[in-house]
Amino acid sequence: MSFFYPEFFWLFLLLIPVILIGLRRFVLGERLLSLVGIKKKTDLIRIILGVKVFLLVLTFSLALILIVIALAEPVWGEEPVTKETSGLDICFVIDISRSMLAADVEPSRLEKAVDAAHILLQTFGGSRFSLVALKGSGIVLVPFTEDPHVMESFLSNLHPGILTVPGTDLESGLNEAIRTFPENSGRNRVIIFISDGETLSGNLKKAVRSAVDQDIKIYTLGIGTEAGAMIPVGDKKNLMNSKGKPVITRLDPEPLTVMAEQTGGRYYSMEDPGSIMALGQNIAELDQLNRSRGILFQKVRRYRLFLLPAIILLFINLIIRNIKWRKTL
Repeated sequence: MSFFYPEFFWLFLLLIPVILIGLRRFVLGERLLSLVGIKKKTDLIRIILGVKVFLLVLTFSLALILIVIALAEPVWGEEPVTKETSGLDICFVIDISRSMLAADVEPSRLEKAVDAAHILLQTFGGSRFSLVALKGSGIVLVPFTEDPHVMESFLSNLHPGILTVPGTDLESGLNEAIRTFPENSGRNRVIIFISDGETLSGNLKKAVRSAVDQDIKIYTLGIGTEAGAMIPVGDKKNLMNSKGKPVITRLDPEPLTVMAEQTGGRYYSMEDPGSIMALGQNIAELDQLNRSRGILFQKVRRYRLFLLPAIILLFINLIIRNIKWRKTL
């Protein structure tokens, strides 16, 4: 199970004031009973008061827990969705930030990424392709085209110098990729995201949610090593930090894994032998399955499983709150 918005789990802290308010209400009731002189009745009322406060706190707390889980939007499993599809629309998103010049993958991360894209282009003949370059923000270099030669030409000229925006924003690159897809094309839509995973800004979760809503699967290819390497800046020099020490860039597979898994795709590491072939085969099998059966497999959102019981618990809480407990005496 995974969650689209785990940041909502901070709302669990609201359980603390809920419990404290329940305790305060019980204590105030106890003080009121101390003013009543009839012992038999005060003992019975004390029991009833304790049960009522306990049930109120329990039902409200459980409802709050379930609502928070629903807001976090849990996702697990897949379900088949009938859809007429024919052919593939594939958008390549390639990270061209300066960290991609690191040589922990020879000859460099960027050159290895471009080589991988060339191989995948040849794998999917008859498909349509688009290209988004990512550095600081995403920019569409090639809108969807059936001409692989146009893609080959732009791929061969990818370099950090073609974009002047510093940093890396994976969200921007993914949003630009999503916008390149034509609406109602009746084709299977796939994003191949090639990056070292380092991101300095953006909210990737919103972009991933948008991809899920539009039935776009993301396959990610991590370039680099977790040991990392220095970033060359020319003239045999390396990028230095404010303390005069070389900056080390490392592969960060986590965001790449998250965006792949939550959209029904898969993460591959360039360090694994045969990763490019496996990625291509996986997409080809997906396309063939969808063509032959006329279905797509989507991640299933399970928030309703938590929201409905929460509503029931709140209704029970309301009933308990309005019961005329005095009639039990």
